[in-house]
Amino acid sequence: MASGAILVAFVLDWFASIVAAFRHAHGFTGRARALQFFAPGSLTWAALVVLAVALLALGHRNDPPAARRADLGERLPIGLFLAACAVGLSASIDLLIELTSFGGGIDAAFSALIGYAAVLPIAAATAWWALQETGKRSAT
Repeated sequence: MASGAILVAFVLDWFASIVAAFRHAHGFTGRARALQFFAPGSLTWAALVVLAVALLALGHRNDPPAARRADLGERLPIGLFLAACAVGLSASIDLLIELTSFGGGIDAAFSALIGYAAVLPIAAATAWWALQETGKRSAT
């Protein structure tokens, strides 16, 4: 249940980021809009999706018959896999945006670049783990 709540929060937060990216604000640059649009590519969301997959895996191992009976138990790993992929894709796009902004200050751009690069292995490992959980659910 908690994994599903994290997944719903991820979707709602991304929707809020999309709405905020299209707001009409004076001085809101295209770069800032793109970074706002792809806000889920953060270390925070990467960690929360890892937590969601861990909770799902723990729940399936503690009560496998209930996990087989629940439709949510079948679909949730796929949703978490997609969320991990979305975090990784967002971080990749944010990383590319930061590569183009070294003119605005190399220290800020470099630190953001490293932050987005740190998300990529976490998102990849989480996507793999969620995919493994999907395979286990369909095999049982």
